[in-house]
Amino acid sequence: MNTNELSERLFKTLGHPNFLSMKGLANEVPIFIQTYEPAQEDGIRRMVDGLVGRLRNTGITLTSLDLFSLVLEELEEHDMTHDESPDGAGDYGYHHPPAGDIDEIRELLRGYGSEESLLKELIQNAEDSEASRLVFMLVPGDPASPHPLLRTAGLCVMNDGVFLPEHLEAMSRLRIGTKGKDARAIGRFGKGLKCVYSVCEAFFVVAATDPSLGWPGKTKSRFFNPRSGWRHQDWDSAYRGSPEAVVSHVTKEVNKVRKNDKPWLAFWLPLRHPDHQTDSKGKIDWIHSTSNLLPGVNPKLGHDLAEGLASIAPSLAILRNLIEIVVDDQLGSAPLCTTWSVGTGSLRASAPGDSEAQLLHGQMSLLATHGANTDFSYSGFVGTLRDSRAIQIKQSDDWPSTVSIDPDGSSSDDKTKGEAHFGAIFSGMPSKAGKLRIKWAVFLPVGDQPVGTRECQLQLVA
Repeated sequence: MNTNELSERLFKTLGHPNFLSMKGLANEVPIFIQTYEPAQEDGIRRMVDGLVGRLRNTGITLTSLDLFSLVLEELEEHDMTHDESPDGAGDYGYHHPPAGDIDEIRELLRGYGSEESLLKELIQNAEDSEASRLVFMLVPGDPASPHPLLRTAGLCVMNDGVFLPEHLEAMSRLRIGTKGKDARAIGRFGKGLKCVYSVCEAFFVVAATDPSLGWPGKTKSRFFNPRSGWRHQDWDSAYRGSPEAVVSHVTKEVNKVRKNDKPWLAFWLPLRHPDHQTDSKGKIDWIHSTSNLLPGVNPKLGHDLAEGLASIAPSLAILRNLIEIVVDDQLGSAPLCTTWSVGTGSLRASAPGDSEAQLLHGQMSLLATHGANTDFSYSGFVGTLRDSRAIQIKQSDDWPSTVSIDPDGSSSDDKTKGEAHFGAIFSGMPSKAGKLRIKWAVFLPVGDQPVGTRECQLQLVA
């Protein structure tokens, strides 16, 4: 029986009047036990989340308990989770301690020192999901929230792209993504997303999902705490106790900026705040910190995000799908909004591999609540290099491979994507002084430009 059939069976059984009125076959307490194969674990967990939502929507009051998590908490409380083997590796392989994950995240975050880096990674993820709109919204905390991470300011990042169950699973795997073999994708869903830890210690994912894409219900949420089971277990307990409070909180904010009825995906990043540093065991070391001013108490964060968007705006002509990117700062007394958009009728790039050579041209604009509005024009060309030498290199044994997670939960080892494509884009804006800025880019301008990158002054003679 597949998970969809099982979900329907459980929905009818648990919602039946006889079960709800505690009428068993012989007046015993109605207990229903459903078994499943261990290989179905991921699918069953998703199915249960959807089933709980469906039952609650019919007016049934219920509580969902994860017995595995409860047992782990009990063992942790009594300090019984340590392996007693001499080498600390147990009998079956390697340990996977949270501290190791945090070290891995810190390694991934090397070089992340600006809001521009965060913007580029999240723009990249939205572009890969074929989103047309992306919003970065700075929102004040709610002191009355049942979850402590919602009581301080947060950055809500929402897009209207395609979101699949395997994407959510990839987020849970630190070192493996789903897009390593997708030549049309720029990043790897689950790897680039670790950039969010540059501004937070844990984060929430909330989505209005499309059941036709394999989701068991119309909403989905998950909490990502890299210290789960080790530190800040109060955050885990608060989420388990009231996940619907998180969904409601995020949905309310997303509805303020939505423009259509499309499904959406939101990352709620509780901005790093002094209140987040202490748990029942004492102080923690921040996952990532490049200054003494934490994001959660930085009054210039909205300004810095807007400046970052303005800085990369001329380069966004290379995007294929995104039409609008918004930075909406609601933290100050006077809300500030900066919007990048593509003009109607602009000719955009196609996906790598679709065309050997393609001309681009169009208009872009950058609008700010307070400040000068800027119009850009762009033109150029992109294409795929149909060169036998490039193909041979990719097919060679030396070409790197990547492990990807397939929709059914299985893994595959494939040649890492790497279409030999090229492009040259010229974007310009009105200016009294002529200036030519040349940047190398892999999708968006790389952080460290190659030696010899130059910025030149131009003198135009009519």
